[in-house]
Amino acid sequence: MNRSCLACSFLAVLTLAGTLSAGEIRGVVVRVETDRLVLEGRGAGARGVTWAIDLDKECEVLFGRQVGALADLTPGRRVRVVVEVRGGRTVTRVIHALGARPQPAAPAGPTDANTVAGILQRVAFTDREIVVIGPGAKGPETETTVAVPEGTKIRKGETEVAFDALKEGEPVRVQTEKREGRLSAVAIQVGPGAAPAAMPERPNLLPRLRQALQMADKLLEQLEKSRENRP
Repeated sequence: MNRSCLACSFLAVLTLAGTLSAGEIRGVVVRVETDRLVLEGRGAGARGVTWAIDLDKECEVLFGRQVGALADLTPGRRVRVVVEVRGGRTVTRVIHALGARPQPAAPAGPTDANTVAGILQRVAFTDREIVVIGPGAKGPETETTVAVPEGTKIRKGETEVAFDALKEGEPVRVQTEKREGRLSAVAIQVGPGAAPAAMPERPNLLPRLRQALQMADKLLEQLEKSRENRP
C-alpha cells in the first residue's frame, strides 16, 4: 500500500471514530505495537482499509473461550475486535481471534541456572513481582516467584515495554540474579519462543490393551467350541 492510500485509510478510521460509540471491526493483523493494534480491514466497505486501534490496558484476547495474549496475535491472524470510542479515540475492548491459540515455541537455546522460563501465572503490579510456571527443581510445572525491580528491561519481541504491559498467560524467559536473598529479574523477554517446549504426552496404551484382551477372549471362545465339538 502506498503512502497516499495509507493516509486515506487512517482518515477513514478517524472519520468513523467520530460517529462510532461502540462496535466491531473485522480484519487481519498487520502488527501489534506497544500501545495499538494495526489491522487490514475485511468485509464489504472495509477491504484495503488500515485500522490503527489504541490498546486498552484491560483489553482481553480470546481464542474461542481460551484466554490468550497480545503476543499470540501474529501477522495474518484474522480477528474480530470489539471497540468503543473514548475521548475521540477508538479503543479496543475485546479481541476475538479466529483459530486455536498458538502453542509456545521451543526456546532458542538451553536455559541456565540464572534463567527462569515458562508461562506467567500471576503479575502483581503493586508488589512488582511475577510468578512463572515452568521447568524447575520441583518438576516441569515449578512455580517460581521473581521480583521485578524498577529499571528491569522488559521486551516483547523487539519492543521495550513497561512492567504494567505484562499479562498473565504470556510465555516469558527471565534472566535473574540473587539480591538480598531474593530472586530478582535482570531482563524479561516476552512472547512466542520465550517459554520452554511442552513436555511430550505419554502414549495411551489402554485402547491397545483392551483390543488385545478382546482378541484373547475370542480365541478362548473358539478353543472351547472346538473342544465341545470333538467326539
